[in-house]
Amino acid sequence: MARTTTARRRMARSLAIATLTATALGGALAAPASAAQSPAYSTMSQCRDAQRAYGASSFVRISKSCYSFIYEIAPGIYDPNPYYRFNYVTRY
Repeated sequence: MARTTTARRRMARSLAIATLTATALGGALAAPASAAQSPAYSTMSQCRDAQRAYGASSFVRISKSCYSFIYEIAPGIYDPNPYYRFNYVTRY
């Protein structure tokens, strides 16, 4: 009798662990994160302010902080003024 009770407990425990694992993996796989870039900002302080605002959200993780880049106006024509942006990843 004790052997069947122990077997039942083990079976219930393994089933519970398998269910929790499948639920956690299913949620992570169902909603993959997506990477994106912020819009272009003309000054570093604007970029940092926007980065702080994005970072305050629990749905976004900053993957690369503010960096400068040269904006391409038309194919082969670049704006001489640097612009700033940051990269982020949405969590959901």
